Amino acid sequence: MYTNQQASQVQQSITHYTKKCNAHTFMDILNSPEYIDKIETLFPAQRVRLFPPKLTVSMFMAQALNEDRSCQKIVDEVAIRQALNGRQTCSTNTGAYCKARQRMPLVLPSALTRYTGQLLSANSPLQWHWKNRPIRLVDGMT
Repeated sequence: MYTNQQASQVQQSITHYTKKCNAHTFMDILNSPEYIDKIETLFPAQRVRLFPPKLTVSMFMAQALNEDRSCQKIVDEVAIRQALNGRQTCSTNTGAYCKARQRMPLVLPSALTRYTGQLLSANSPLQWHWKNRPIRLVDGMT
């Protein structure tokens, strides 16, 4: 178990990473081997858009964790990152992103949150589990 000092260090680390996160941080996570298969089943089939579902949910999660939660900040951040990577930049108008967020299924953020919790539980020390049993998987996500 954590001591109070260790718990404080973990909290500070989480706060540090939360402040540094951006849409591309989440995009890297969603493209990782742990998520890639599961995530594809959650995204609806859509035509190619300026803000595809995976980018939209990444932007949404970064926006929610940022001190400045404005749509403008997250859209500007993505446009800057695209320019730095030598890709064609999107418009910094927030309209397309706001429409993409409206198309995002409500189940998507909650399903990703539950799946992340399940991954954390499955990889946590046994003594952290309630009654030394791992959390059971839900919604058919195994």
